[in-house]
Amino acid sequence: QVAAFAVAGEVRAVDAAFGLRLETLYNSNFRALPENPDPAVRSLLGPELRLSDRDGKLAYQVSYNGSYSVYFEPWQKDLNAWEQSVRALATYQLSRRTRVTLRDSFHDQVAIRFNAIEQDDLTDTLDAGRSPFHRNSFGMTLEHYFSPRISGSLSIENDWVNFERNLNQSD
Repeated sequence: QVAAFAVAGEVRAVDAAFGLRLETLYNSNFRALPENPDPAVRSLLGPELRLSDRDGKLAYQVSYNGSYSVYFEPWQKDLNAWEQSVRALATYQLSRRTRVTLRDSFHDQVAIRFNAIEQDDLTDTLDAGRSPFHRNSFGMTLEHYFSPRISGSLSIENDWVNFERNLNQSD
């Protein structure tokens, strides 16, 4: 299924920004165990891109964030993964008192799950594993100002999460 949305008029990028994000996180008890806490260090590195124009009849903002997660502990190397998100917001002024706003965000993320594994000595240990999932959120709002103090709006929202690959995943 293909959907198309077109607005007549000039669209120009007034604000454009590109950056590189580097973030390091430390967790003193990564597996959340009361005994034998296991620390972890995670670094995120990735590009950021933002385009926006907030003036005129059509105002929009689009952003992309990508990051590669790197875990430094040896048992966590299989958890390294690429994650990304795209966000878009557009508002079109239909008249002086009426506007429509569209919102959409897409996330390609990795959730970390811990599974109990029975060892040879019959003790349980936790084994970490990656569980990628996709999430898309869409919203549309029609807003009308009846007077400077009274307005009304109608909103539609949809949230979709890909659980087919991860039936036991929660978000």
